[in-house]
Amino acid sequence: MRFNFFPLSGTPQQVFIAITLSSLSVYLTFSGHGYIIVPTSGSWITIIHLPTILAGILGGWVVGGLVGCVFGLSAMVYAAQSDVAVFADVWVSLPPRILVGLVASVIFSRCVRWGEHAAVLAAAVAGTLTNTILVLSAAVWRGYFSADVAINVAFKHFILEVSIASIGTLLLTLIWRALQNTFLKARQTEGSKAAKKQGQ
Repeated sequence: MRFNFFPLSGTPQQVFIAITLSSLSVYLTFSGHGYIIVPTSGSWITIIHLPTILAGILGGWVVGGLVGCVFGLSAMVYAAQSDVAVFADVWVSLPPRILVGLVASVIFSRCVRWGEHAAVLAAAVAGTLTNTILVLSAAVWRGYFSADVAINVAFKHFILEVSIASIGTLLLTLIWRALQNTFLKARQTEGSKAAKKQGQ
């Protein structure tokens, strides 16, 4: 079972999802709106990976991987402009972000038999964990962080990032479904009216 967008199906739907969510990912990266400051600690958590997770859910693993690639490339460019060496590194920014979309898609597909809402939440958690664990692991491997620092960052942000990702992804998919249902009902009404006119 897969979410569908309005009258589009197959490739046109995937292209629409890829373009829309890639654009959102770029916007969140460069606008600064993809980061939420935590007042109590002065640190920040990210929501930039949400479009990639949503892409995996709505469009499948190909679209999820594509939007993840855009996410990773945007992060690299932004980091290079900001002189943040760790995220300008291709091994830190690109492969983990591609895998976020792939993992979210696979987990959603495996869990959808439990219901769409449960599958969306599972995909959001899995995608967030993939982003956090792989990015920090790559940063340690490339020598930017020590393992102790990476573990501290992971535990510091884990609960908030997973919670926000889960709630945000579920809300976005619910909005998507509501828009889809509204549009389909409008089309059915128009179809019924057209059929009546032809029958007169």
